Amino acid sequence: MLVYLGGTCSGSVWREKLTAYLLPEISVYNPVETIREYNFSDNSEIKSQADYILYVLTPETQGFLSVARAVDMSNKHPEKLLFCYLESFGEMRFNSHNLGSMQAISNMILENGGRVFTSLEGIAQFLNAEAKNR
Repeated sequence: MLVYLGGTCSGSVWREKLTAYLLPEISVYNPVETIREYNFSDNSEIKSQADYILYVLTPETQGFLSVARAVDMSNKHPEKLLFCYLESFGEMRFNSHNLGSMQAISNMILENGGRVFTSLEGIAQFLNAEAKNR
């Protein structure tokens, strides 16, 4: 099973934390390892091969491209989309305005048929169960 790990970059370690929870039979594609600064490629080829496309947004998020891509994916391939926002991560927290926006985005994604999570553990449980059922 292949999972694309999109979302917050900015030096965030959420990808490392998540992968520590995943079963060995789950492969991940980390676009941060292959992109150069300001390379906004959407990695269409790898996304088409992925079983799931995950976008995790943390309070470290500095841009909005991941939000746009997650909503776009929820319209085009909701069965593949996993969206997660972490209310807090490390010492940082979303302020109430941004938290409200994350909840509204989540509702939009749910209405389109995507799946929404609010913890890395929840994502890992889902992915590990999916891997076991294959």
